[in-house]
Amino acid sequence: MWVYCCGGDSVTTNSMPNIILYDYHYLRASACVVDYLDGYDGYLQVDGYAAYGKTNAILAGCMAHARRNS
Repeated sequence: MWVYCCGGDSVTTNSMPNIILYDYHYLRASACVVDYLDGYDGYLQVDGYAAYGKTNAILAGCMAHARRNS
């Protein structure tokens, strides 16, 4: 299950609507995220999964994952 979302933490301070999209794929292959994000070149907050590095997005790490010992 791939989950994409946009918007802010507060509806009152954000002009962009909060949207959550659940994109189901049988596999966790990198092609799922690469195909969906084709052409997207904005910021993307991610968990460090290598597939995100194959997109044109500017990757922003997640602090919960940054604190983990790898």
